[in-house]
Amino acid sequence: MSDELEQKLQGIIAEVLEIPPETFADEQKFNLSLLTIESVAMLEILVTLERTYQIHIFEAELQGLREWSQLVDLVRKKLAVQLLPIQERNVG
Repeated sequence: MSDELEQKLQGIIAEVLEIPPETFADEQKFNLSLLTIESVAMLEILVTLERTYQIHIFEAELQGLREWSQLVDLVRKKLAVQLLPIQERNVG
């Protein structure tokens, strides 16, 4: 079962790529590398994610993703960094 974040991401991607949300069925391995995503669509996904979640994602980070879980993990990681105090964000 997907959580609220996954459902929101599914809606964003489905809308941008004009695919049915059912494509993201839990049992189904949603493979981003199998989709033919044009550069413009990739940029639209990037901008939509950044605006929706107030995060910054580099285009190269999206291009390196192959599995749905990687995208979800990336957004979760970016959201978690937002919650850190500013001093802790640049450590590491």
